[in-house]
Amino acid sequence: MKSFTLLAITLAGQAFSLAAPPIKVDAFHPENTQAKNEFNTAQLARRDGAQCNDYKIDSRNRQAAIDNLLHICGDGWGIDAKALTAQVDGTFAYICNYSGTNWLCRERDIRSLFDAIKTSCGEDGAGFYVQDGWHVNFGVADTGRGIC
Repeated sequence: MKSFTLLAITLAGQAFSLAAPPIKVDAFHPENTQAKNEFNTAQLARRDGAQCNDYKIDSRNRQAAIDNLLHICGDGWGIDAKALTAQVDGTFAYICNYSGTNWLCRERDIRSLFDAIKTSCGEDGAGFYVQDGWHVNFGVADTGRGIC
């Protein structure tokens, strides 16, 4: 196991000495293969499906924003940006494109995903949907919330 000690820093042209206990780093050190192997084989929990946020949004604006977004997608709209949004007052529906390519949005493909958010989160529930393998997320939120 390796250890390191911080000895001195310079601030505004003046040197200061610091006494600090050694910092031990071993989890990802090349010599520590046990910790490295445990990390590499760890499985992350899948998050496919609808996920709910812990706040409510206006249900009329929510549905209107979703309808507007579905209308934009129609029979096929290429999304080459990171996000496509439709906003009604303080509520918006969004699609986050993580594919790195031009992703084709079609109403018939995504309507059921927004319905699943509504079923899981309620008429006035904010949330998002992760579709396995698409590298695209869908959601409804209010303004001021971070997406994508």
